[in-house]
Amino acid sequence: MLRRLLPFFLVLSCAATPPERAFDEAEAIAHQTDQERVRDLYRTAAKSDPDPLRREKAAIRAAHLEWRVFRNAAAARELLAPLDTTDAHCERSRLELELARDLPAAKAAAARARAAAKTNVERLQALAPAAHLAIEEKRYRDAITMIETVIDALGPRTKSSRLLLRAAILDNDDATALRAFRWYYADVPQLVPASVANRQELGRALANARLYQEAALLLDDPEIDAYAAALDRIEKLVDEHYRKAATGDESQRKFVKAVKKELPKDAERRFGAVITFGETDNVSGMHFGHRVLNERRSVEQYGRRGTIRFILLDNMIANGFMVWILDGRSGAGGWAEKETVYQVRPMYANGPISAWLALTDPEQRAKKDREIADETRRDAERIKTAPVTALPGLSLRMERQYLEGLRAAAPTRDAFIARYRQEEFDHSIWAHEGRHSIDQTQFGIDDSEELEYRAKLSEIVFAASPRLALAGAILTNVGGDTPHGKANQRVLEGMARVTKIKLNALDSLSDEELRRAARTLDPLAKSAHPAG
Repeated sequence: MLRRLLPFFLVLSCAATPPERAFDEAEAIAHQTDQERVRDLYRTAAKSDPDPLRREKAAIRAAHLEWRVFRNAAAARELLAPLDTTDAHCERSRLELELARDLPAAKAAAARARAAAKTNVERLQALAPAAHLAIEEKRYRDAITMIETVIDALGPRTKSSRLLLRAAILDNDDATALRAFRWYYADVPQLVPASVANRQELGRALANARLYQEAALLLDDPEIDAYAAALDRIEKLVDEHYRKAATGDESQRKFVKAVKKELPKDAERRFGAVITFGETDNVSGMHFGHRVLNERRSVEQYGRRGTIRFILLDNMIANGFMVWILDGRSGAGGWAEKETVYQVRPMYANGPISAWLALTDPEQRAKKDREIADETRRDAERIKTAPVTALPGLSLRMERQYLEGLRAAAPTRDAFIARYRQEEFDHSIWAHEGRHSIDQTQFGIDDSEELEYRAKLSEIVFAASPRLALAGAILTNVGGDTPHGKANQRVLEGMARVTKIKLNALDSLSDEELRRAARTLDPLAKSAHPAG
């Protein structure tokens, strides 16, 4: 099964690691199952990394693994205790709420998160655990006020919009619930009615949009109630299965049997469920979402045509081990099966808003500027070890170049977001997965690495900006033992060879030079233009 990944980690050697490189290696293997090693590398980085910001991030990530994977709350608290930052206190609040179920301790940590905030972004970030706690304590109006404050400042992200939807339903505030529903599906507005006459109508609209857990709060429908309850139980099974996978103690056979026991008959027809069991990036598990769009399109590349059925998934109950272990920072953005492409909407929905804020919000832009400078400096050291390796600094620079160009062409927030969303979709779905359709149906290629290599070349060539294609997975997931990592390695080796420049200078090339290099490497382009 093929996967469209959106990772932001490095892939380096797993040999003995100097302390100053422990953070990079932890990020490199953070999606794998040897989580004891990942945790230990983060612990080393928390003590020894020369960058204090990375020391803090490493301590928080080590603490997260201690409580969420190893169920060691004491070790997590010990790691977090010296840190008086919003991020650290938010993590502590989550630990106390989700693992210890200690509401007073969670509230105390949330209060410390607010007190520690030094920037507007941190003040907004600190509202998240406070809002979750308010819902736990049935202070729904307080939760609504906090969530709306975040949305007003940062835009309607999927998590905040859905949390607002739930709080509003519980508060019997149908107007706010409909507004949250509209925000949640801002990129798929046809799923949301313009108005609803009553709570039953709102509940039916939510069920039609596959938000069954929220619909169950409004409807007196035994079938919806039973399915929503089953989804809650399956989420717990997924959590336990991946926790065991992270400690080397999982059984796929038992997991599949347990999930199937919870599923109602004919869940695909009745509820739009899309469920696949199997391995993703060498870890067994499941992808389980709900179909919200289903359409067919034709794709043409180099004179060859393919047909794609596109299925958009939402309300993801499970999305593979990577999403789980990285806590949503990265993971599967979709997959292809013959002529059908599945896109995981939550992995894409927030990107345009985040990109706009990273470019226009002074605090976030300044933070990104520091990150670009720091990672560019580290790239210079990384490339000394290997001429072709993951280069996050280069990725960040190319992303900034793309975003600046996009803002010049689409200067308003709405225009920027709409164009970003379309251009990302065009290269990552139509160009990438369209190439899979051509290669599989017309050439019979079934080797995952070869399919990914060709699809990534098509992304570069057919993207509105090849910088957008390169800045994501191609430059940040290099090497390793997955088809994506191996394909990215081949692409970058070829780009360096064809352009005759060092990889970390790739951003000095024009868009057309980048496209020309990818076409030179592409077997399909060569067959279409043998003299080119």
